[in-house]
Amino acid sequence: MSVCEFVQEAKQILHVDNITDVETVAKKYEHLFSVNDKSKGGSFYIQSKVGNGIYFMFVYRYFALLLCCSVCLKSVA
Repeated sequence: MSVCEFVQEAKQILHVDNITDVETVAKKYEHLFSVNDKSKGGSFYIQSKVGNGIYFMFVYRYFALLLCCSVCLKSVA
């Protein structure tokens, strides 16, 4: 599975279109994580998918930022 596929899956899991909208992503995550809490009758499997979804979004954003900074630094050198 490629990084783009992981991000697409994460967007589907969290029901978001724009991964740069951190506030919306955080709200969706908190809601879905809470609703799927096993102690509230939720599904641990779905809760873990929600956790993985937000993890991949932030990892993707982190590496995109590193790549951008790397390209910018090379162009200045």
